[in-house]
Amino acid sequence: MKKILLFIFIATTTFFVQAQDEAQSAFSEGLKLLKSNRFAEAEKQFSIAIKKGVAAQGLKMSYIYKGFSLNGQQKYEQAILCFDKAIEIDSLDPASYTDRGLAYSYKKDYEKAILDFGKVLKIDSNGKQAEAAYYYLGRIKFSQGDY
Repeated sequence: MKKILLFIFIATTTFFVQAQDEAQSAFSEGLKLLKSNRFAEAEKQFSIAIKKGVAAQGLKMSYIYKGFSLNGQQKYEQAILCFDKAIEIDSLDPASYTDRGLAYSYKKDYEKAILDFGKVLKIDSNGKQAEAAYYYLGRIKFSQGDY
């Protein structure tokens, strides 16, 4: 019985390590493609990273970067869904709300963008994400003629 349990443990561990290596490889390739503005190809690599990934932090980052790839293709609704997933994984990360707020802003859904930037300010009232939130809130107001 102990040998069977040990075998199952080793097989399971090996599977997860291999899957995580494949996820990391796809993520790294996705980053290269994203940096060269090859958004559709990057999206595919981040999708592989999500499918193969097991670690929460890796999954969160894969969803975020897949969202960036989708934004680059002007697929804002799909990008928002990716940022939603990242927020489900870590709801206290203000950067994910900034990213989703930008996607809403690109799609000109300013009401939802303003809500997300407001969440950023509740989580991080004076850090880098707060600076970004104030900047984007200002841009929204300016685009609406509210000087």
